[in-house]
Amino acid sequence: VLEHRLVLEQMLGRPLRQDEHVHHRNRDKADNRPENLVLVGSSEHSVITSEITQERIRRDREELERYRRLYGPLPPEE
Repeated sequence: VLEHRLVLEQMLGRPLRQDEHVHHRNRDKADNRPENLVLVGSSEHSVITSEITQERIRRDREELERYRRLYGPLPPEE
């Protein structure tokens, strides 16, 4: 059993169902303090995961653009 699931199960006083997920509010998966955990359903978890992925893509694109402004285009792949 993953620690974050165990902590939430103890908080709820029951086992989690397979379709229930645990979201870390501060996005730090090592932070399993009860106040950092929230129970979400499968669809809500998918939305959260998608938003996080889109945010990472945006940050990566910004970083790539900063790199290109500083050093020019990336070298072609062989």
